[in-house]
Amino acid sequence: MRVRTAVGALLLSLSSLAAQESAGRIYQEAFFLEQGRGDLESAIDLYEKLVREFPANKTLAARSLLRLGICYEILGQEKAAVAYQTILDEYSDQPEIVVQARRKLDQLLRKQKRIEEEQSPPSMQLRELTLKEGELIYDPDASLSRDGIHLVYEEMVRPYPLVVSDLSSGTRSVVRASNLPAESRAVRYRWSHDGTRLAYQVRDALSSSIWLYNLADARSSRWVGPLQGRFRLLDWGPEDDSILGRVWTASGDPELVIYGSDGAVQARLRDPGCGKVRVQPGKGSAVCSSEEEKPQILLFSLQASDRPQVLAAHPGADRHPIWSADGRHVAFLSDRDETGNWDLWAVRMDEASRAGQPFLLFRDVGGNVRLDSWSRDGQLSFRKDNRVRDIWAVPVDSDTATVSGDAFVTTVRQGGNFQPAASPTGERVAFMASDADNNWLLGVGGVGESEEELIPLEAESLYNPVWRDETRIVLTARDETGGCFLEYDTSSRTVRRLMDGPEYQWMTGSEGWLFPARPDYSADGRTLLFRYTAGDDDVSKSELFTFDGTELARIEGTTGCVIPRWSPDGHSIAFLNSQRKALEMAAADGTSRRTLVTLSRGKIGTFNWSPDGRFLVYPRFDEEAISEGDYWTVWIVSADGKEHRQLPTPRGLNPWWVDWTGDGRHLILGSLRILPSHFVLEHFWPRDLD
Repeated sequence: MRVRTAVGALLLSLSSLAAQESAGRIYQEAFFLEQGRGDLESAIDLYEKLVREFPANKTLAARSLLRLGICYEILGQEKAAVAYQTILDEYSDQPEIVVQARRKLDQLLRKQKRIEEEQSPPSMQLRELTLKEGELIYDPDASLSRDGIHLVYEEMVRPYPLVVSDLSSGTRSVVRASNLPAESRAVRYRWSHDGTRLAYQVRDALSSSIWLYNLADARSSRWVGPLQGRFRLLDWGPEDDSILGRVWTASGDPELVIYGSDGAVQARLRDPGCGKVRVQPGKGSAVCSSEEEKPQILLFSLQASDRPQVLAAHPGADRHPIWSADGRHVAFLSDRDETGNWDLWAVRMDEASRAGQPFLLFRDVGGNVRLDSWSRDGQLSFRKDNRVRDIWAVPVDSDTATVSGDAFVTTVRQGGNFQPAASPTGERVAFMASDADNNWLLGVGGVGESEEELIPLEAESLYNPVWRDETRIVLTARDETGGCFLEYDTSSRTVRRLMDGPEYQWMTGSEGWLFPARPDYSADGRTLLFRYTAGDDDVSKSELFTFDGTELARIEGTTGCVIPRWSPDGHSIAFLNSQRKALEMAAADGTSRRTLVTLSRGKIGTFNWSPDGRFLVYPRFDEEAISEGDYWTVWIVSADGKEHRQLPTPRGLNPWWVDWTGDGRHLILGSLRILPSHFVLEHFWPRDLD
């Protein structure tokens, strides 16, 4: 019996040894096929057989999986990552092979990410056009060349020179038309389709003329004129060898005139009855928007006096068309979606007609937008007019409390955003927004990021968002009965009413409306600080209160105080007096009150603390500076009152609301601008539409 058992064990051992020798020969054959002959597919078959039939030989199986991954990777197969990951998951007892597999997997994943980034289209970005050192452009007719590099604008100071600025280098050249009266002025300017020349109209008291400026030699020469009577420069001709203008006859009727390269009249055309005309590059058509209550895009030929045709008839309104650089598309603004917003649309064109149906490109660009140019590299430049409210970020050095970079717009949707509040970490910004129907929305976005969310909340009006912590936002809500505080949770997307217990009943027992306002939470998110006014919301009668979730407490000696703000350490509060001419601070209980800033004129806007509590930053309004365009400026004062200075911000920004991000890296500004602003929308054109 013992003999049979021993023989069996010997046979089993010999069988196992033979199997291992067979597995070794298979591995050597697979390795030879892979390395010696480059027959990867045959090698893969053998490596897979080894993994499948010899799982007990962990070293050989793991080594075979590693070779499998390498072969898969060479062939460009996705199974390479699976092979490497299997080693990490199932063969942790083979440390040397695990190290190689982890290195291979990391390299493969980095390569795949790089390929995906190269293949994916660049994300759409919106940026404001600024000059060197962040200076804004105030000229409403400023125009960007089709190469996206050169900007022409008139400086808003006497003698109003026309300037071409190279945005890549920051250099600028003054465009001079020689031998003209001192009172002459450039009034209209148009880039050629190739972006190398600039045509501009010079007007004096008696006549107009068209001049040509060459970028190559920075020289100007007269092209057309002088022209007597009323004249308006419109656009270049299709081939950049002619210029299109509008003249008025002796009877007062307008007509279009094409001037050739020699300055002589080439053709006279029927006026289509619209304002700006845009000529199709390289072809003989032009577009404009009709002058009526609901304008339409008109298409007409420059080679005949046929009546213009409506490009894309619709019950809605279409306006401000421009051509793409290759003349194959027209972009325009439209409210045809019946959302109450102005959206960016486009339509494909052939020689002289529409080649398809209009399609949507970008939603809600704002009703006060004027399209300027469409560059060859996919940039759309436009301007915004009238009253513009946006959220800006200014990089700062938190140690020195100084500006360290150029200001930039933080919001994707432009023109109707205000009252920004930075989250405790500084990663997100909450703000108020309004749509075309003046509905109030809560906006949540990031600093310099391309994604944001606009959230409708049930309230007649919403004000003053403030972060309680990194996920919860508290706002003041108003309706016909007065006001209350709402808390919105960005994680659960739920809304609840704060102070809805006995403390709220106490306040509503006061005569008249209920006016709690200007909430601010302590750094630990536990104690709410706010101002409360009963009756008719007379701020001179308002008082400051705190609420810790259970107890409502009045801060003594704070009658007439508004816009309260907790210090980061929770030991102090800062606030304004009811006239908003004094910035003060006190201990949390209202004692030790002292004044940091007092204004003799103007007022102070919504302010905030630096994250370390050493400074307070505030906006200052000066009514005497309204005519100059900069009537809101940003100032900083140290908490000990020893340091007080103005911070530089771009001209015309007019920040009336200021916050400081929790990481100390940015000031967040609520801007109120009435002068025009110029923007570029980059990478807005889908690749599959080329």
